[in-house]
Formats: sequence, structure tokens, C-alpha cells
Amino acid sequence: MGTDEALQLLRLRIIYVAGFALLFLAAPFIGEIPFAIWGIGFPIYFIRESFKARKLARSRQSTNVEQNNSKAK
Repeated sequence: MGTDEALQLLRLRIIYVAGFALLFLAAPFIGEIPFAIWGIGFPIYFIRESFKARKLARSRQSTNVEQNNSKAK
């Protein structure tokens, strides 16, 4: 995983925690439904982004292996 992808995933984690904390504090005033949606929806989005980043890293790795094999021949 490149540093750009790692920083993007770290940024997502920080946004998730900050949003979760704000909704937790605001739950008595706005209700618990937004809190529940954020608590379920954002991790699903994060998991999807992690799988996309992992898939991209694997494709880059396989491409590098193929290029190294062709150079060795």
C-alpha cells in the first residue's frame, strides 16, 4: 500500500471517530437515528475502500512481478 492510500485511510478513520463523537454528543438533541446510520454506514464505506485499496495494491504487485519476470528472460 502506498503512502497516499495509507494517508487517505487514516484520514477516513479520523473523520469516522470525529463524526461518531459529535453524533454521540448530539444524540439527546437530534435523536439516535443519525448516530445509528453513521455507526453502521461509515464502517461499510471504510471496508469497501479498504478492499479497493488492497485490490489495487495486489494488481500493482502482480504487474511488477510480471515486469520483473520479463526482464529476467
